[in-house]
Amino acid sequence: MILRERAGDRWLPIWIGPAEASALALTLESAETPRPFTYQLAADMVAAAGSGIAEVRITKLVAPIFHAVVIVRAADGPHEVDARPSDAVNLALVSGAPIKIDASVFEIARQPPHDEPLPAAAATAEIAAEAQQALRWRFAT
Repeated sequence: MILRERAGDRWLPIWIGPAEASALALTLESAETPRPFTYQLAADMVAAAGSGIAEVRITKLVAPIFHAVVIVRAADGPHEVDARPSDAVNLALVSGAPIKIDASVFEIARQPPHDEPLPAAAATAEIAAEAQQALRWRFAT
């Protein structure tokens, strides 16, 4: 997963597992699934409790592991909930919450060794198509 600064040129690569990457690809492609994934369930539960997801933050790197928090709006104020970055990003995507990266974490990112754009959009679409096909096959049998 690569997070890129909206109004700048910094970016942050975070290694995630294949299952998390497939879930992220499905979310980015707004793919329909027969049942909700865990992050959609979590977002729906937060909403059902009358709360909301205010934002997610990538907070630190304890090499080689990135850490994140989900900021949940509650009646008594915001609450930070520990999360894996891939789960936090998926929650942000399904809830419309902003994704923020603490400046100290962003500073560790390096520019790519080339000036060519990364083919992330094409790869994402390909991963989402493969995952959708697998889901259709799984639930058709």
